[in-house]
Amino acid sequence: MSRARATAAAPVKRPVRRGKVAGLAVVVMAAGLGKRMNSKQAKVLHPVAGQAMVLYSVGLGLRVAREPVAVVVGHQADLVRQVIDCATSGKSGGSPVAVVEQRKQLGTGHAVLQSRPVFGVGKRGAPSSYLILNGDTPLLQEGTVRELLRVHKAERATVTILTAVLDDASGYGRVVRTHSARQNVARIVEDRDANDAERAIREINVGTYVVDGEFLFSALETLDPSNAQGEYYLTDIIRLAAEQGRPVLRLGLTRQS
Repeated sequence: MSRARATAAAPVKRPVRRGKVAGLAVVVMAAGLGKRMNSKQAKVLHPVAGQAMVLYSVGLGLRVAREPVAVVVGHQADLVRQVIDCATSGKSGGSPVAVVEQRKQLGTGHAVLQSRPVFGVGKRGAPSSYLILNGDTPLLQEGTVRELLRVHKAERATVTILTAVLDDASGYGRVVRTHSARQNVARIVEDRDANDAERAIREINVGTYVVDGEFLFSALETLDPSNAQGEYYLTDIIRLAAEQGRPVLRLGLTRQS
């Protein structure tokens, strides 16, 4: 489990508003190999406090979103699907959990794109916004996510991301800031693609996003895998939104619980 994804604290202390957000759908990314775990078991199936990591993200999605939750699986897809189905069968309370498979590991942007058929994109009643979560964030708090959703809605943003500042940011995507009237994030640069100046940035992308419903999948369709890993990066939608002059915002996490 990464250092950034273990960060649990909400950036501000506000009363947590319960209830499901109308028009909000959730995508949980759970397809990765988890190479840093040094385990044959899929990363998202490793237990934390007696529960597979992925179930924390799924449960969080079910609590906050009125629209469906889609989980994108890949590595050990059948096992991950079985764990999710067993845990959520008959417990979704009107927010069904759909499991979709990323058959080829072509990057995070490609992973999210696989969820498109779940949401009826382009049809009447499609979600107005999407919360995108990683499947390996068991300590991510509901209050943090609700604050991210609040900021996104209040500022009418196209993309809003969670960030954190680390003493050692090596290995993580760096947040390149801007200070225009409508944006405070210009792009996220993955570690392998960063130059020396960008690697010196200590603010990193945690991997939790809220994205406008009309923008998300149209942006994903334009991604280009011209990068060090030859993958379709989800993070590139931030650069695309900024280049189009759309509002792109960040919410910084703290180390306090």
